[in-house]
Amino acid sequence: MSEKDRILKIVMAIPDELTQEKFDVLRDQAINLISSADILIRVTFLIFDRAVMEPTVFPIIAELCLYLGRELPQFPSEEPDGKPVTFRRTLLNTCQEAFEGADNLRTEIKEMAAQDERQEWERMVRLRTLGNIRFIGELFKCKMVPEKIVHHIIQHLLGEDAKTPPTEENVETLCLLFNTVGKELEENPKSRSLIGSLG
Repeated sequence: MSEKDRILKIVMAIPDELTQEKFDVLRDQAINLISSADILIRVTFLIFDRAVMEPTVFPIIAELCLYLGRELPQFPSEEPDGKPVTFRRTLLNTCQEAFEGADNLRTEIKEMAAQDERQEWERMVRLRTLGNIRFIGELFKCKMVPEKIVHHIIQHLLGEDAKTPPTEENVETLCLLFNTVGKELEENPKSRSLIGSLG
């Protein structure tokens, strides 16, 4: 096993081992071992996957993300002329791609032939979408996600056409988002007027 593979194996296990008791040790271990853009990107995907599939870990994962976003340096991109790679940008891009890609996934699933397979995929997309929304909400509460992104998500879920009601799934997602960040939005006059316009 190469040194890079060894480091990746250790760092990639961190999200699975994360508990409040081990938080400080694992947090510092991650900081010391994430030494390249490649490792940072892989670890970010693992953190995201753990967060969206296990709602009980949201607060501690959000706390880890806040720390990594603050403490990790930016790394040179492995793409020519690419922007430097930062943990925060990589994490937010991952959340955005999952949110925007869910609609495309649903369309692909509807074209599947087997009903039982389609139902299982639809269930998985729904769980990941709800997990992603709640994770975005937790990151917003940590000030890692700007408020304008939350507003954009709300508008997207409501739909472009005010005459067409949002889908049942979008209503469920909106409810979860408001349950997660409603208090914080209520404290901001701009957000309060947006929420007021929904009623």
